[in-house]
Amino acid sequence: MVIFAAPETFPYDTTPEGKTIWAYELQTAINRAGPGDTVQLLAGRYTMPAQISASGKKGAPITLAGPETGQAILDGGGVPQDARNIGLKPLDGEFAFLKIFNAQRIVLRGLTFTNNWPSSIYLRGARDITVQDCTFERGRFAIYARQGCRIKTQRLLIERCGWIQDPEHRMWRGGITWENVKSQKTSNDASHFNGAFFGSYNISGNVTIRSCQIAHAFNGIRMDMDKKLIKKRDAESMKIPRNKNVAIYDNDFNFIRDNAVEPENGADSWFVYNNRFLNIHGTFSLDQVACQDMFYLGNTILNNRKPEQGNTDRSGGVIFKFFKATNTDDNPPLAPRTTLWSAYNSVQTRTSYVKKGATMFWRDAYNAVGLYNGDHPDVTTPPRVAFNNFGWKHGDVKVRGMATNDPDYPKGYPEKKVFPDGIDCAKAPFEITDKDPDPDAPLGGWNGQLKKSKALAGVKCPALRITRLQGRDFHIPAGLSPGAHPIEALYCNFGDSVTLPRN
Repeated sequence: MVIFAAPETFPYDTTPEGKTIWAYELQTAINRAGPGDTVQLLAGRYTMPAQISASGKKGAPITLAGPETGQAILDGGGVPQDARNIGLKPLDGEFAFLKIFNAQRIVLRGLTFTNNWPSSIYLRGARDITVQDCTFERGRFAIYARQGCRIKTQRLLIERCGWIQDPEHRMWRGGITWENVKSQKTSNDASHFNGAFFGSYNISGNVTIRSCQIAHAFNGIRMDMDKKLIKKRDAESMKIPRNKNVAIYDNDFNFIRDNAVEPENGADSWFVYNNRFLNIHGTFSLDQVACQDMFYLGNTILNNRKPEQGNTDRSGGVIFKFFKATNTDDNPPLAPRTTLWSAYNSVQTRTSYVKKGATMFWRDAYNAVGLYNGDHPDVTTPPRVAFNNFGWKHGDVKVRGMATNDPDYPKGYPEKKVFPDGIDCAKAPFEITDKDPDPDAPLGGWNGQLKKSKALAGVKCPALRITRLQGRDFHIPAGLSPGAHPIEALYCNFGDSVTLPRN
C-alpha cells in the first residue's frame, strides 16, 4: 500500500498530473504504515520532524520515499548554534528530523535534508536500515547511530547519498580554521562542524557505505566506541565487540578538513577499497585505534592543494595518520594492533605518506606514491620523504614493493630491514597535469584516476598473500602493477565471512 504524505496538514493534495489524492501529515502517514507499505512524500518543504518506531518484515520493509517529480525537503530550520554544546555523541533527546527507535527493516529513499542540527537522521536500536539516494546539506551529522538495548544497531546500508556540510566552503578556504572547529565557547567557536557524514557510538557494526559523495566537511566517516569494551584474547588477537564488519567502497571524498575515514578507539574487520579521495587533511586516521583485520585496498588519492590561507600547523596533511609516539615515560602505550594492511593504492600528494607516527603492526604492499616537487604551488619545502620521522622501532612494520619518487626510498632509510623488496622509481609514478580543483564541482572536477607512467605500468608484482585473524587468508594474483586496481582484479579469494559488496 502507498500512503501519501504532504508538507501541510490538510487531507487532500494534487499531483503534477492533476490527480487529487488523500495525503496525511508526515508523522500520521508514518503511523499508518506497516510491513510492505510505502510512505511517499509529495514535493514540498517539510518542517515538522517525525519518528519511526514500527518495523517492517523480511522482504517487506517500511519505506519512506521521495516524490517521483520534484523534491521532498526535510528542513529542520536549525542554525549552527543549535549544535555547539552537543558534542560528538548526540543523545536521544537531541534534534534529528527523522528518528528511528527500536525498529528494523526500514528504507529511506530519495529524500533531501537541510538545516538539521545536529543530525538529519538518528538511529537507536535500529537494524536492517537502508538509506539510499538521499542528499544532505548542513548539520553536524548527516546520519548518527547509537547502540540500542532491545535491538542492536547493525546491518546498515548507506548508498548513493551526497553530503555537503559547508556549502560556503569556509572550512577549506580559510574563513573557519581547524582551530575554530576544535575550539568551544569562544568568539570563533565553530565546533558545530565537528561531526561527520556518518557518525556512530558503540554500534555492533555490519555497516556498508558505498557510492556516496562527501564534500566540504570536517570529517567523512567517524565511528566511535568505548575502549573499555576491548579485551585482549592472546598475544595476537583481541575481542572488539563493536565497530565490526564495515565496508566502505566506491565513494568520493573531497575537501575534508580533518579525517575522511576514522574509527575511534577500536575497529574489527574493515574493508576500505576503491574509493577516491581529493584534498583530505588526514585520509586514513588510526590514531590510537586498537584494530585487527583492517584492509585498505585499491584506493586512489590526490592531494594537490592545502586548506586555508597561509601556512599553519593544521594545513600540512598526511595519508596515514598514526599516533605520535614519543620516548617519554608519561606517553601512553600504542594501541594494540594486528593484521593492518594497505595494498595496491595510488597516491599523488604534496605531503608525506606518514609522518611523526608509530604503530604496533603494519603491512604496506605494492602501493604507488608520487610526491610533488618543491616547485609545486602548495609545496613550500623540498619534496617530502614518504616516511617523515616515522617510529619504526615501535612496532612490526614492513613495506613491500612501494613505487615512489621519494629520493630516500628505500636505501636512504636506516631501517632497511623493513623494505624487503623496495622498487626504485626515479621518475614520478604518475602522469600528472596539475590544475586547481573546482570546489563546486563533483570531486573538484577530477576524474578520480591517476594515470600510471609507462615505467610503472611495466612493473609486475608477485602474488601477495594477505593474512587474516578471522576467516581464511586471501590472495592477490601476480602480474599486477603497483597502485590502484578494481577490487575484481585484486582478489582471488577473500575467504568466508568477509564484508564485500552487499546486494
